[in-house]
Amino acid sequence: MKNTFFFLIVVSLLLLSSCATNTDFLTSPLTFKGVSITSLSNAETEVFTSYDIKSFNGTTGQICFVDEKVGSKLSHYRKLNCYIGTDSIFSVNLTSDVMSSVVNDLVLNSSSSGNYYFADGYPALIQNAGSITLRAQNKTKRANSWALFIAILKTEQKYND
Repeated sequence: MKNTFFFLIVVSLLLLSSCATNTDFLTSPLTFKGVSITSLSNAETEVFTSYDIKSFNGTTGQICFVDEKVGSKLSHYRKLNCYIGTDSIFSVNLTSDVMSSVVNDLVLNSSSSGNYYFADGYPALIQNAGSITLRAQNKTKRANSWALFIAILKTEQKYND
């Protein structure tokens, strides 16, 4: 039942997509393009693709890369946009454990141990009711895109819980 429901969600997303085709979905890897921290424009550079992802843990949010060089490149960017073909599906802010600002949207956090984690905001432990509400709203807004991201990682056998 759960697999059928998940399959129906993925198929619905594909049918409702105005730009992507089923061929794009099946043949295009996820591509993450970054906006440099030194750039005055929003020009993007390809940082990594799903081919560079070794695994993603849906429970902890940890993403592991095939080559550690991918992780070291991330410090040069302030945010990443995730694409399927030419369609942007979500944006993610880059944070680290030494950052002092609050982010209430999706982040890819670089931990002090050198690991990378997707989270719904930074810092993870926040007590402010406004931030908690905003994070929940942002998570809801990107739910379909996130489900597509997970579906592709599952198809590529890179997802585990």
